[in-house]
Amino acid sequence: MWDFTGPIYDAVLHRGQAFRFEDQRLVLERHGGREETYFTLAYSGVPDGAGGVGGVLVSVFETSAQVGGRRAEAERAQLAVALQAERTALLEEVFRRSPSFLHVLRGPKFVFEFVNAAYYQLGATASCSAGPPSRRCPRRPPAASRNASPACWPRASRSTGASSP
Repeated sequence: MWDFTGPIYDAVLHRGQAFRFEDQRLVLERHGGREETYFTLAYSGVPDGAGGVGGVLVSVFETSAQVGGRRAEAERAQLAVALQAERTALLEEVFRRSPSFLHVLRGPKFVFEFVNAAYYQLGATASCSAGPPSRRCPRRPPAASRNASPACWPRASRSTGASSP
C-alpha cells in the first residue's frame, strides 16, 4: 500500500499538489487473506497556519461493489451476444438439414427472418423473404387474377401428391 500512497503524501506535503483516483485497484489484506478492492480516493493538503501544508486529508470511498457489478454486467452482455450467435447458428443448421420447408416470422408484421431451401422449392422466390407474408407471398393469387401469378409465385406444374415435385 505504501508503494502507492508514499509518493502521493510526499507530493501533497512538499509540493502542495492534490490527487484524485477513481476506482483505484488496491490489493488489501483483510478478511483473512489478500483481497482485490477498488476505491475512489482524494488527497489534498491541510494548511498549517503558517502558509504551508501541515497534513494530508484523504477522502476514501470504496467502490468494489460497483466495479464488480459493472464487470458482471459486461460479462452478462458478452454471454448474451455469444448465446444469441450460438442460437442463430443452431437454427441455421436445423433449417439447412430439414427435409421440410421452414420459415421464421418476426415481429407484429410477421416479417420473414429465416427461410430454408425447401421453402423456395414450394415456388417462392427471394422476394418472399423480404417482408410480411400477407404482402409479399399470398397463399394463392387473388380470385380476380387466378391465371396471373404474383411475382413471388412462379408458374409450376400441378402435383397430385403421389410423388414429390
